[in-house]
Amino acid sequence: MDFMKAMDVIFRYKIFSTEEEKEESVTAVDGVTLSIQKGDFVGILGHNGSGKSTLAKQLAGLLLPTEGCIYINGMDTRKEKHNIAVRKTAGIVFQNPDNQLIGNVVEEDIAFGPENLGVPMEDIWTRVADALEATGMSAYRFRSPKALSGGQKQKIAISGMLAMEPECLILDEPTAMLDPKGRKEVLEAIGKLNQEKGITIILITHHMEEAENADYLYVMKEGRVMASGTPSQIWKQTDMLEDCGIGLPFDRQLINQLHARGIHLPDEYGLEEMAEWLTGGLYDEEDALHHDLESFPEQKLSDAGQKLHDQDAGQKLHDQRNPLSDSDKELSNMYSRYQLKKTDLFDIDYSLADKKNRIAKTDLIQKKEGSSENLSTDAIDHRSDRGLKHE
Repeated sequence: MDFMKAMDVIFRYKIFSTEEEKEESVTAVDGVTLSIQKGDFVGILGHNGSGKSTLAKQLAGLLLPTEGCIYINGMDTRKEKHNIAVRKTAGIVFQNPDNQLIGNVVEEDIAFGPENLGVPMEDIWTRVADALEATGMSAYRFRSPKALSGGQKQKIAISGMLAMEPECLILDEPTAMLDPKGRKEVLEAIGKLNQEKGITIILITHHMEEAENADYLYVMKEGRVMASGTPSQIWKQTDMLEDCGIGLPFDRQLINQLHARGIHLPDEYGLEEMAEWLTGGLYDEEDALHHDLESFPEQKLSDAGQKLHDQDAGQKLHDQRNPLSDSDKELSNMYSRYQLKKTDLFDIDYSLADKKNRIAKTDLIQKKEGSSENLSTDAIDHRSDRGLKHE
């Protein structure tokens, strides 16, 4: 039996039109059907106004369908007798953690949910400790939520929901208000809860890369499900994604670009595997023959990327006799972007050129002075003719 199932769900609400001075009916969810298995990681993708957040509230039992029905662990959300059981089964975390944090101290905030469920006090503190440990926030137990960063607040909001011991966690764009570091922390915590605790995860987002590790995806537009399938199946429907206002993750874009150039690599590869593949670390001779790697200009790609970095650093190209062609420039740009992505998926401002120049200057100064001691970055910057910005 499906853990969660929506059948032909329609949700309408009324607004008042100031132009026509009358009420109008708006359809936010239009005939959605989906099924989710226990322990799955499911992503619901869609641009702003696609109806995904409204659907999330219905999956959590906060809104009732105008038409159709939703079953959560066999319970019909339309029946009032199931209200408490539904809320115990499926918990929801919104995009702004400040809307969910009400306590002056972290542990008090997390204890609020189970206390309202009538959980005995001795069990409440056990749940608080377990929930904080699950999100890696035990060290902040006695802190004030107001003193925490955005990512930390969101993890506390998730901890508060975990303390109620739901079987399913619905997250409505939990990273929307976070910086790259906060996004990374929250996504890692979500993945850990699914993999180690077996909690069913429903992630609502318009960032495709956040749902790369999902078991199954639904893509929405104007209240309807436009496509569903595994991430690899959805990635291939580029026209549909573009029509829905959703961009492919960078590594998928790179795979598509390489495929278009006749360079083939497995679609199931993730970011780390792609990095190893690009540097030749995964294949032996048999694999190389199978994937026709002889036609893959790996050295050409590396050289093009190196030349691009030299140009960015303001240095002259070492080989003026063999300038980059337009196709090489495009390929070198892809290589450069990939190297930045590999270093840190969420820190695209990382500078490879600066790091390379620092190493070069260290070697140069050490040779001139005949010293084997490692010079500090400050010393290098002070003695540099041009000076490099600290990372």
